[in-house]
Amino acid sequence: MSTAIETIPPAAVPARLVPRLSGWSRTGLLGLAVLVFWLFIAAAGPWILPHGSGDMSTAGVFDAISRTHWLGTDYLGRDILSRVMDGARYTVGVALAATVMACAAGTLLGLLAAVNGGWFDAVLSRLLDTLVSIPSKMLALIIVAAFGSSIPLLIVTVAVVYTPGAYRIARAGGQYQCHGLCDRGAHAAKAACTSCCAKCCPISPAPCWPIWACVLFMPCCCWRA
Repeated sequence: MSTAIETIPPAAVPARLVPRLSGWSRTGLLGLAVLVFWLFIAAAGPWILPHGSGDMSTAGVFDAISRTHWLGTDYLGRDILSRVMDGARYTVGVALAATVMACAAGTLLGLLAAVNGGWFDAVLSRLLDTLVSIPSKMLALIIVAAFGSSIPLLIVTVAVVYTPGAYRIARAGGQYQCHGLCDRGAHAAKAACTSCCAKCCPISPAPCWPIWACVLFMPCCCWRA
């Protein structure tokens, strides 16, 4: 009994191994490479430092680029490359944590404003517009002066500053989806979402309770009568 052996063309192997990256542009791949590089430096930087980040070199201050110091030295004679690699974990970590918090908070608030509408949407949008009108650096200085300086406070401050941007995008996307469903007159979807809201919030499926709960756990079920 003979079995046919399927031969895979060499060009199809990378597409199967990396199906999502095969369609990326060169600019996207370059951005991904830079991101992966800095993530690696942030994770492994403290173990691959060529010099101690606080060690002062005998080469002198503001030393030029050399084999010993690839980026030279600073005003205290410390190796700049070592300090950049050591500080990458704080820079990348703070930016990543603040971005995740801002996107999560902005998306949640945006969906809530989109499905509720009315006075809730108006009040929440005006509050975030007021936050945008405050200069971000001034707001950061006020928060630091009031609560002190620390990494968690810095993450929260950056997240608060960038939350309105994520809120506007999520709100616009939510309103577009709601209007699209209303224009198509999806009565079956409305009945299904009403049933889902009843399961999600059995206490009171009609008022505001199901809207809040369904946005948190089942956004597709948020349909207002």
